[in-house]
Amino acid sequence: MLYQAHCGRCHGMLGQGGEGPSLTRPTLSRAPDHASMVRVIRRGIPGTGMPGTRGNLLPDLEVELVAAHVLSVGEGTAVEIAGDAARGGEVFSAAGDCYSCHVVDGRGAGIGPELTGIGLRRGADYLYAALRTPEVELPVSRRGILRGFRGYLPIRAVTRAGRVITGMRVNRGRFHDSAAVHLGPHGFAAQGRPRATREATGPLADARRGEHDGSGHRRSRRLPRGSGRGIMTRPRPAALVAGSALAACVLLCAGGLAGVAAQVPFERLVNADAEPHNWLTYSGNYASHRFSALDRIHRENVGDLKVIWAYQMSGGLIETTPVVVDGVMYVTEPPSNVSALDARTGRRLWYWSADVPASTKNIGFPRVNRGVAILDETLFVGTLDARLVALDARSGAVRWEVEVADNDLGFSMTLAPLALGGKVIVGMSGAEAGANGFIDAYDAETGALVWRTYTIPRPGEPGSETWGGDSWEHGGGSTWLTGSYDPELDLLYWPTGNPAPDWNGDARPGDNLYTNCILALDPDTGEIQWYFQYTPHDTHDWDATEIQVLVDADWEGEPRKLLVTANRNAFYYVLDRETGEFLHGVEYSKQTWAEGLDENGRPIVIPGTEPTEEGNLVWPSLQGSANWFSPSYSPDTGLFYQATRIMGAVYYKSEIEYEPGQPFLGGGEQALSGDDASGAVKALDVLTGDVRWEFPLLSPPWAGVMATRGGLVFGGSNEGNIFALDAETGEPLWDFQAGAAVRTNPMSFEVDGEQRIVTAAGAVLWVFGLPGDSTP
Repeated sequence: MLYQAHCGRCHGMLGQGGEGPSLTRPTLSRAPDHASMVRVIRRGIPGTGMPGTRGNLLPDLEVELVAAHVLSVGEGTAVEIAGDAARGGEVFSAAGDCYSCHVVDGRGAGIGPELTGIGLRRGADYLYAALRTPEVELPVSRRGILRGFRGYLPIRAVTRAGRVITGMRVNRGRFHDSAAVHLGPHGFAAQGRPRATREATGPLADARRGEHDGSGHRRSRRLPRGSGRGIMTRPRPAALVAGSALAACVLLCAGGLAGVAAQVPFERLVNADAEPHNWLTYSGNYASHRFSALDRIHRENVGDLKVIWAYQMSGGLIETTPVVVDGVMYVTEPPSNVSALDARTGRRLWYWSADVPASTKNIGFPRVNRGVAILDETLFVGTLDARLVALDARSGAVRWEVEVADNDLGFSMTLAPLALGGKVIVGMSGAEAGANGFIDAYDAETGALVWRTYTIPRPGEPGSETWGGDSWEHGGGSTWLTGSYDPELDLLYWPTGNPAPDWNGDARPGDNLYTNCILALDPDTGEIQWYFQYTPHDTHDWDATEIQVLVDADWEGEPRKLLVTANRNAFYYVLDRETGEFLHGVEYSKQTWAEGLDENGRPIVIPGTEPTEEGNLVWPSLQGSANWFSPSYSPDTGLFYQATRIMGAVYYKSEIEYEPGQPFLGGGEQALSGDDASGAVKALDVLTGDVRWEFPLLSPPWAGVMATRGGLVFGGSNEGNIFALDAETGEPLWDFQAGAAVRTNPMSFEVDGEQRIVTAAGAVLWVFGLPGDSTP
């Protein structure tokens, strides 16, 4: 009886599950044979409730005997049942969506009871009745409870924030102080240490697994409404259950039970500043401030920062900004995959693979992804092969998927989408292949296209006169970085990229609207309300796809709604975001192509700075003084922080013919390097663009910055240093050598009352915090 004494309490006396998983599946993934089973029993399973036995509990001989017994548990007797088992499996995994709650042979979520070996425990008649008439409660025998269902108990939990949650207790760990709670039909599961829990008493508790009907009889838990008869007679659309990802239960360890259903309505996104413990959008808020109002980490204690946890990604260049919602972190991994992590520990909760073909084109940019958007209970991710996919935030299951554009023509997506009220907004890459850009809005529930706005006007449309001949047909104007949004004005601001071909403008005379612009759009229709062009007739590949920051401030004694940005062309701009009026512009980094900006913000171009066949040295390089990586605005200091690239390049021009799906560049560049190139983090006055201080970097950076209420600015370098600067002076206060280049934007969140700083270096996501309580 060794098994019953040491294992039965968690795994069930007959091995069919209870507080721990069932052992009745024919093959156990962690231990398919005797030798591996012995290792698992001896060592335990880190990160779970299963301990090892080395030095205690069981001597080696008894471990051998227990292992043999566990492997024999799955040797059940098969029962012949009439019907098409293969078709039943298809319904179970697709139209039935059963894996989103139940586990079978190690696959699926642990929200509902595990169904591995359920036929042996229940029998065909019972299962048929349960599926056909889910509204009828079926009795559970005492034998059934002993065989694996005792763990499902009614529970009432109170979170640290005071929220009361009721549901069913499942998978309570014997060896760790945590519990998982099932939050009702098609609800969610959360694991953690609540501030207070109380298992229900009286008839409700006696029912064990369901509601009490007043008679004192036990009743089994009902299946979700409509999940029985509906599965058999009215399958849901395939798009809603496309299953390249397995549904998985999201568990929040020891962090309280708040918000586990990832409920993020539009109102929460609008008011993101009110919950700085979360990070709800790519830039932290709709205004794209990338500013954290958390201040537990501050000037006096930042030197004590240490690594709390680190997450190893799948390789490639990491440019993602995590989204954190109520203790769950959502990150993308190259090229377009998504992981959900426990924000407290870094433990992966579920993983979705985009299955991007190796043949996918990425012309003019690396195979990266910058993050997800969330709205209600759905995550949205764009893929390298130009698909937009909606995932269930709780499980990673695909809700819908649409092909946005044809990757064979060079279209791709690397940006984080922007979720608004009922819509998700995305832009495209592809100008380097001569693919014309556009901005799309999709219905967040269905994936239906709501509107599309092209950045290159067709003949007869406003702006078409800025294109010579038929050059507009392959004019570029990509929209490959996330925009900003003003909910009060109800205006969407989206930046656009370079015209095509990049370096040979001879075939496209004119200003080439709407390339290198900021477009203010009606988010309901996509109609352009106003535009401002930063670099007309660009021949240096200076995309205007930098983050557009929205600031409310006094301008010349009057309150104004402003839009500010540090452009790739080395000029800093201040615009009125209601009208698009140019208010101010100034050079913020070395440039040799313009004498300045005129009263309308148009650059005064220096003659002889175009690319040539022989080559022409101009600052900045094609990567610009700024690029995709984010700036930060601090309302506390009134400063705009920008990681700045100080690099020139020799620009070349060549002849080019358009060929679908091939590079359409018309030249190239040779960037300066070594001692001729450098970088800096610069603090600019948000209204004037004047440089208040700068922190020099050895090489031109590819990492963004984030300011915090603790008076800090976090950033990173190509040399692998993650650092913190004094937001007022630029003085370095802390650094960490990560051992690989930093190529992402920092962000911050709070868990268990402790602030975390997050950035990536190489293929590792680093999460930093303070040792112990850091209250100032």
